[in-house]
Amino acid sequence: MSTLNINDNNFLRQFEVNINGQLAKVEYALQVRKIFLTKFILPEYTTDQFKEDFLVHILEIIKVRKLRMMPTSSEI
Repeated sequence: MSTLNINDNNFLRQFEVNINGQLAKVEYALQVRKIFLTKFILPEYTTDQFKEDFLVHILEIIKVRKLRMMPTSSEI
């Protein structure tokens, strides 16, 4: 698993990472102690390995924050 520099953009409610000048993101909605992952937006050329690494890093962030994760997107 590679190291990704993920930004939690609270204003837009999305986790973001810059990949080759384009933004990959997972949008979310936050409620009391729950985070709903609602949309997965990736540049077309991203690999399955990148998608997996990105989600694993996001899940680690959620774990550290002690939130319950609720996926609402079939991709997630």
